[in-house]
Amino acid sequence: MKKILVMDDTPTFGDLLLKMFTEYEVIRSQDAAEGIRVAMEEKPDVILLGMAFSRMTPVEILRRLQLADETTSIPVIMLTDQFFDARMQRVLQREPNVFSFLDKTTSVGLLIAQIQQILSG
Repeated sequence: MKKILVMDDTPTFGDLLLKMFTEYEVIRSQDAAEGIRVAMEEKPDVILLGMAFSRMTPVEILRRLQLADETTSIPVIMLTDQFFDARMQRVLQREPNVFSFLDKTTSVGLLIAQIQQILSG
C-alpha cells in the first residue's frame, strides 16, 4: 500500500485527509521535527507539507528532507491555508523535492490528481 505523510499543524485537515485517502496508508505529524523523523522511518511515497510550523520554516524542513538518503527523493506537495507570498513560492520552487503548491481550499479532485500523478510516475 502506498504511503502519504501529512505534515500539518491543523488536526482537522489531517482528519479530513485520513478519511479521504482510504486507499493509501496515511501517516500524520503535527510537528516538523517529528514529521522528518517519521519520513525517514516510514519512507512515504509522497509528503503533503503544511506551511505553518512554529519551530521550523518550510525551507528548513525541505532541506532536512533533502539531506537524508532515506528522504531525498520523496516528492513534496506544499499546502497552505493562508495568503502565500509569491517570493516565498519562488524560493521553495527551487527546492528539488517540491512537486507542486496547493491551497488547502483547492478541490479534492486536484489534490487527488496531483498525488496520483506522483504515485504513477
